[in-house]
Amino acid sequence: MILKKIYGINSNPPTSPFELWDVFHQLTQSEKFQTPWQCSVIYFPSLWTKKIKSDPAWLSLYNYILKRAWEHTAYNRNRFLYDEMWESFFNLLTARKIKPVSYLMDLFKHLVYAALGSNTIPAYKPFNGDEVVGPFNEILKIYLEDYKFSTYAPTLMIPCHFLANNCKDPVYYSLQIPTYWDSTPSSRGSISANKDLDSLFWIYKTFKEYLKYGKIHTNVEGIEKIFERVEFTFFHSEGRIKDLILPANEMPNGDANLVYLPGRKGQYGERKFADRSSFVHGCVRISLKNVETDF
Repeated sequence: MILKKIYGINSNPPTSPFELWDVFHQLTQSEKFQTPWQCSVIYFPSLWTKKIKSDPAWLSLYNYILKRAWEHTAYNRNRFLYDEMWESFFNLLTARKIKPVSYLMDLFKHLVYAALGSNTIPAYKPFNGDEVVGPFNEILKIYLEDYKFSTYAPTLMIPCHFLANNCKDPVYYSLQIPTYWDSTPSSRGSISANKDLDSLFWIYKTFKEYLKYGKIHTNVEGIEKIFERVEFTFFHSEGRIKDLILPANEMPNGDANLVYLPGRKGQYGERKFADRSSFVHGCVRISLKNVETDF
């Protein structure tokens, strides 16, 4: 193993993206790793807590924490409005004697909440050089120069929230590496990623149509115009499916960050997007349309 020889990595080769953490951790601890990086966690002792609550000098911090807590509880505070909307949608489907797989319906709800800009719904986006999440520029250079990636860009997906901090970058949901865990595997009833994606697209198309023509009863703020502002695009690594689901190799056409490379421009030449990776074996992109958006 090249990384073991050069950087002293002693972990087994990862068999899934979740096992890369140990490799990355050992890389950053190697004496050959040149980028210092650390993550700090702030703990509030009881004395601080009392001051935050009662001391006027700490009012700005109190208001900041209160604002963030309010943002993170928005869904739970308004859950009855969402439940009312979904019940209206289910009733329309029931009237047509249609009963979608519960896992896929729950997954679609998750995607809608993410598209609304919820601060509690995680998604993924490709690393684009901003090292606030880790020293990944050097890690990518290691894979390009030492591990000898020669054809593909070593795309690194990082957790994020859609529209967080006014960022307008697209985000992604992968059926193979989900950020939605409420449905257990035994209750999914799924057959394959492409069939799940096909069914998920149908739910999306139907909900969008019903919403457009006012058939769904809803008081959820912003939901009426969500599909005027936000676009859902479906991809699969096996290629185009029924002209509705696009081949994964087209993903960089709408997001150049998927083929981001560190270093100076052109240093590593032209690289392909790894369109056969497990992440894109059933994938949904949530992105802003080219309109002025004010959520």
